[in-house]
Amino acid sequence: MAVADVLTSRRISAGAGISPEPGWLTRGLIALDRPGLIAAVSVVSIVFSEIIAGIVSLAMQGAIPAVVLVAAFVTPGIVAPLASMLLVAVIDHLKREVDDRKRAEDALRMAIEMAEQANRTKSTFLANTSHELRTPLNAVIGFSDMIRDGMGSGVSSDKLIEYATHINDSGRHLLAVLNDILDLSKVEAGKLDLFEEEINLGAIIRSSTALMRERADRGSVILAAEVPTTLPMLWADPRKLRQVLLNLLSNAIKFTAAGGQVTVEAVADSTGAVFISVADTGIGIAAKDIAVALAPFSQVDSALNRKFEGTGLGLPLAKALVELHQGRFELESEPGVGTTVTISFPAARARQRAA
Repeated sequence: MAVADVLTSRRISAGAGISPEPGWLTRGLIALDRPGLIAAVSVVSIVFSEIIAGIVSLAMQGAIPAVVLVAAFVTPGIVAPLASMLLVAVIDHLKREVDDRKRAEDALRMAIEMAEQANRTKSTFLANTSHELRTPLNAVIGFSDMIRDGMGSGVSSDKLIEYATHINDSGRHLLAVLNDILDLSKVEAGKLDLFEEEINLGAIIRSSTALMRERADRGSVILAAEVPTTLPMLWADPRKLRQVLLNLLSNAIKFTAAGGQVTVEAVADSTGAVFISVADTGIGIAAKDIAVALAPFSQVDSALNRKFEGTGLGLPLAKALVELHQGRFELESEPGVGTTVTISFPAARARQRAA
């Protein structure tokens, strides 16, 4: 009789509701020939060792109380119920292991995808930034060469002043790009400090708007500021706040076509919180792309970035600087309609003007 025959006979008896006689397995094994007996003993040994290993593992994890194991060896008739319980416990244990492994594999897959995305973002950012750095540097070198060569060739002083102005503008642009990169890197590392003082918020808004007016005029964009004289003073870092406003205004003007408008408004509500909004009638951003536009070192569309120069750091940096002031940064946009960025500062930062 083969091993399969013995086990089949056992299953048939159990399925028919017939309780097999004691010693059925022993008699079945005795009936086997020598090779069959060796095979059967090997199978039983493996199964038994796996069961013992499972029992020990589950007991060590607390899945099977120790008292139950002791009862299994000292109490007659408990072996069958215990075996059933152990089977269920082993199945549950294996299921948990499979689930844990699946979760680990999912986490690993997600980590790989995030790393690949970060690598793509880094490559795109470096490509755009290298362009932003090379352009002003080339201008500085080119116009300085023209000044050097023109000094002894009768070039008019007006031309030399024009070349020097281009060098100055390119140098300032280069410095602004480097400052944005360094500041955002410091924010990411948690090492950017604020140097706060009581500031005239209205004056900073008006001066920032004045600085951007020439750029708006070059693009035939209307730039307006609505700042009430009753606006309270604000406890903030003046350089960082000006940096926020200049980044927002620069972005708004850059993405607004000729004939469009950029408007800056400021107001304090009844609770004392201060709100500043920069609204434009530009190309807008799709809802699905807003999170990307606000993510550090990420840019929405590479083709768009080639048309409109920039590193894409303006919005993420402005958001980070506002949040360093315990403020809130909100962006609403619609393609073809425009974008409105609203920043707010808590009432605790407002300072009432002296009467």
